[in-house]
Amino acid sequence: MKKLFFASVALLAVFSSCQREDIRTVYETNPAVATVTVTVWDSYLGKDVTQDAGTKITASASSMASDKVVISGNKVTLTGSKSLAQTSLKIDAEFNGHKGSATVVVAALVEGAVADYAAKVVLEDGKTSTSYAYETRNGDVSVKWAGCLDYAHTVHADARWCVNNSMYVLFGKTNYTSETGLFGTPVMKYDGLNDAEKLYVDEKMAQIPSAYATEKKDYEYTVAAFSYYNVYVTINKTVKYVDFYRIHQLADGTVEREKMTTCSYEDLNTVVEYKEIASPDHTSHYVPGHGVDDPTYSHEKGHGGLNAGGGIVVAD
Repeated sequence: MKKLFFASVALLAVFSSCQREDIRTVYETNPAVATVTVTVWDSYLGKDVTQDAGTKITASASSMASDKVVISGNKVTLTGSKSLAQTSLKIDAEFNGHKGSATVVVAALVEGAVADYAAKVVLEDGKTSTSYAYETRNGDVSVKWAGCLDYAHTVHADARWCVNNSMYVLFGKTNYTSETGLFGTPVMKYDGLNDAEKLYVDEKMAQIPSAYATEKKDYEYTVAAFSYYNVYVTINKTVKYVDFYRIHQLADGTVEREKMTTCSYEDLNTVVEYKEIASPDHTSHYVPGHGVDDPTYSHEKGHGGLNAGGGIVVAD
């Protein structure tokens, strides 16, 4: 993996001439963004209908304005005002009268972070009653993999950092591999089930998890003057439990549910975060989101080098 740094033409001119300049660079960090890739499976037809013309996908998120939840094809994008609080995203889908829904819990994201999730909506035939049902819920979250920029060789406060001890804002890009969807093999439990119930459980556990997927992506970031910085990638594993129920239609018309078993699987999502602190050697000059506005500080006094290397590696 490679890393690319670039500066504006104006800054390049300053570098080449090494003249005293009054430089003021101000930038804003991008808002946190989470993207959910949706797959729609019609269990009545036994096929993937995600790309079929008649498939409709809608979504809503708790505590978020509708204009912050954007649907484009089978992608649902949540954009924070700056950071993004933990959010429950409900996704509904419909195809030829068959309907279904899924819920994704999007973890809290800091300003500038991005995250990738996958969701699978299983459609049922709304005209046909069934003697079974299921619900999904989230369990524990653990880390499958964590890494940072491989040129982060400076250790400070028990963390690894890249260094910008110059008076200039730097622009960086790194690439990483996003992982989403099913990790490993689902855990099946059949105790006390008859053949028909086992068949139902097998069918749903083959449909519910999103397929494992990887995607190469770029992450761009901006570095303030006189700062320590790093980009961290974390691939999380969330345990998903699927509770299966028997549905009993009583003589008085009421409906009772009886739990018959719980199966589980692990689901992956990827989070990328940029972190930055003041350089311990230049704390008085550091201002987040800025270069230096100081005519007495010239390029000759020291500008720091761009770190070599690039990409994301597993953290020590």
